[in-house]
Amino acid sequence: MEKDNRTTGERRGTMGRSQSPDWTSDRRPASRKKKKKRRVTPFQLLIALLIAILLVVAAVVAFFLLVPRSTANAGEEGQKTAIFGIDSIEVVGDTRYTEEEIIGAGGLYVGQSIFSISKKQAAESILASFPYIETVTVESPSFHEIRITVTEVEVLGVLADENGWLVLGANNKILESLPASDTAPVGYLVIQGPALNHAVSQAAMDDTVFQTLEGLLNGIEKSGLSDITLIDINDSSDLRLSYKGQITLLLGSDINLDEALNMAQSSLEQILKSRGEDATGQLDLRTYADSNSENDMAVFTPQELLDKAA
Repeated sequence: MEKDNRTTGERRGTMGRSQSPDWTSDRRPASRKKKKKRRVTPFQLLIALLIAILLVVAAVVAFFLLVPRSTANAGEEGQKTAIFGIDSIEVVGDTRYTEEEIIGAGGLYVGQSIFSISKKQAAESILASFPYIETVTVESPSFHEIRITVTEVEVLGVLADENGWLVLGANNKILESLPASDTAPVGYLVIQGPALNHAVSQAAMDDTVFQTLEGLLNGIEKSGLSDITLIDINDSSDLRLSYKGQITLLLGSDINLDEALNMAQSSLEQILKSRGEDATGQLDLRTYADSNSENDMAVFTPQELLDKAA
């Protein structure tokens, strides 16, 4: 019996040991993944070095090109001359403005680095500063020279304004405001018409009205008419001209305008020849403004007859 008990105990012990959990395997720490370190390749180092060198070179070049340095040829107002600095600034073109005014308006000066200049901005500044200037070109023939070429707009005449006279340019802009006076400024063609604006540099007339004015001026030039002192375009169907303030030319509309102006030229020659250079009156050419060419005629009425009819 004892043998059997031992056997049984041993079996139980054996069974107990075999059923005990494996704590050792549970306590083992989990293996960690090792982080891979990025290695900088020699090619990447070379690229970074080249970029750093280029940045340094660019900074040094900018310093020497843009930072002023003292020189015996410094600008008149004490500006210092930069490397590749401007030695001369030339203004080309006939204009009423001085070179100093134009150069100053462009923000340019002798000694300034050629690389610090915006030619477009300088041209725009000059245009905005001077109403009579129509075009501006700023160029650099060399690293040390600036050339400014300007052209002025053609003056067509003056418009009557409640505060004076407005000088009208061929670009349909008001170029200048002149003081009020009882008579028109000497040397200007008087233009009577509806003004769109009254401020300098603004559009003077509506586009349609201005086109009528341009057509009249072109026709007058082609016909050879001279000494026209006034153009009245207040009514597009009743256009009028004044010859020396003595003879009023009635044109009607701008239909067949060239034919009417050619007839006006030849008629004026006959009138002045027969009645003298101081003849006054009215020359009616309105029949040219209709579609029936058979009715075309020029009728002159002396001023004394006009006064009696009035």
